[in-house]
Amino acid sequence: MQVVEILRVEPLAAEKLKLVEVQTSEGTVDIVTNAPNVTVDKVGRRCVAALVGVEIGDTVVAPKVVGGRKSHGILCDSVMLKWSGGGAGTAVFVDLDVGAPPPSERPRPKRAELPATTAEGLFAKKPTKEDKKAAAKAAREARKAAKKGTNNDV
Repeated sequence: MQVVEILRVEPLAAEKLKLVEVQTSEGTVDIVTNAPNVTVDKVGRRCVAALVGVEIGDTVVAPKVVGGRKSHGILCDSVMLKWSGGGAGTAVFVDLDVGAPPPSERPRPKRAELPATTAEGLFAKKPTKEDKKAAAKAAREARKAAKKGTNNDV
């Protein structure tokens, strides 16, 4: 098993099947899958695949015609990789280099770092009695200054 990069996803005539072209450590191969999470928007992402010759349990992966197209491997789910968690039948996506072996356990998503912010909290601090008095005094003085400025012009 190794990490592969999805190069192309093409729906097949057969219901739910997709032809996926992947980049392996040795070149490109086609894999037919019915994994619901492998869609066109996943091009460029990396997942784990068992290519021809790899043993999964008691079965050795061999080239097989599926949905009228030849498949040269299987996109692995967490059950095939013996990971806890994850859904059966959904391809496993990882952030590793192409050709790397799959991790021994399910990778945890990286926590996004929150950007530093200078914004105030969600709720503004209530003004104190002194703050209200100071604001009222400043407003009165501004009105007086404005009134004096208009009287001088007359």
